Amino acid sequence: MGLEFGHRLGLPRALGALPLSPLVGCYQELVAQQRALGLRHIGEALVPSGGRLRVLDGVYVSRAPRGWNRVDGVALRQAAANNPAAGELLRRLADLHDRDPMALRRVLLYQLLDLLQSHPSGGRDALAASLGIDAGEATALAHAAKMRRPLDATQRTAAEALQDAWERGRLRRAARLASQLPTDGGRDPFLVQRLRQITARVQEADDVLATARRLEEDGDVEACASSGSRPTAGARCADSSVRTGPPRGRRGRSPRSCSPRAR
Repeated sequence: MGLEFGHRLGLPRALGALPLSPLVGCYQELVAQQRALGLRHIGEALVPSGGRLRVLDGVYVSRAPRGWNRVDGVALRQAAANNPAAGELLRRLADLHDRDPMALRRVLLYQLLDLLQSHPSGGRDALAASLGIDAGEATALAHAAKMRRPLDATQRTAAEALQDAWERGRLRRAARLASQLPTDGGRDPFLVQRLRQITARVQEADDVLATARRLEEDGDVEACASSGSRPTAGARCADSSVRTGPPRGRRGRSPRSCSPRAR
């Protein structure tokens, strides 16, 4: 069926792009829902009793006798209908998948690797199997945990909060969080891209402010106003509001709230 490990990515690519950050907004709310259900990782909400997971080459669940099935938004909503206790979490994951098809695998791998790295390396194969990972991937996942750079508590907090800061336009906070992470992004291509975007946006904002200050010092208030800053009564041009976060969403929408009620 083309579902053997490596069919889509291959071992080098699957293990060479390990997530150092979940890079999803509202991650702590997702974790709170997960823990309230007594789940060690989000994959436990996906797998029926006695089922297994494949995660390195996409997210698949085993549902005997039909074999392996890929987890997508439709499958997650069906699982929510079949499991009311975990319904809210599964619907959140379905929405997450709809916005970013790579997010489910990224979050799941991030959580599994964190669990494995907190365990002595000698027993990681057995732990991976106990976490519901298919025997064909358990050893490879344990090897991935050995390869991925471990995070300390401060770095983990930064990794999990980074996307929220970015989505809410809090660029200076995003830059502070980014500074606590490995400069190379830990070989996580999605994190590397986000760090580059933050650096570029910081430079852009700094350039606008520097230009505004120079024009203000020269007494050219009109040019200062047109430089990108908008002075208000009693406020310095260079200190006025400059949008420093990510571009607004489609049709100018503001960043979404973490609260499910706001969606």
